[in-house]
Amino acid sequence: MQKSTDLSRKSPKVCHLYRREHRHQLSLAAFFLPFGGQLLGDNRWIKLAEPIPWNELEDDYATHFCKGFGAPVKSFCMALGALIIKARLGLTDEELVEQIKENPYPQFFVGLEAFEYAAPFEPSMMVYFR
Repeated sequence: MQKSTDLSRKSPKVCHLYRREHRHQLSLAAFFLPFGGQLLGDNRWIKLAEPIPWNELEDDYATHFCKGFGAPVKSFCMALGALIIKARLGLTDEELVEQIKENPYPQFFVGLEAFEYAAPFEPSMMVYFR
């Protein structure tokens, strides 16, 4: 009888699908800029990304999600990168998304493979990232 009571108190598990888009931190040369050119290696976001063990952290992050079904989630690189940018620049969630949308260096830092003109996520996603 005790076990059935304990089971009824557990909240239902919400399953989110994890899709890893690429297996490694993208190189500077591989980041596509539609307006030409290349990212510079001496940029603060490029330097900050170098020592972070993205692959190991991404692998651990992936173990917390279901495989094959559920709502898709953003990558660990996107979540951690956004939190770091927000903290370093002291931005609101809305301003953070605008900064990422307007600048290829933060886009590289959060794991995008190419410059995108659209925001990679809505400001409300920061609630989940935190």
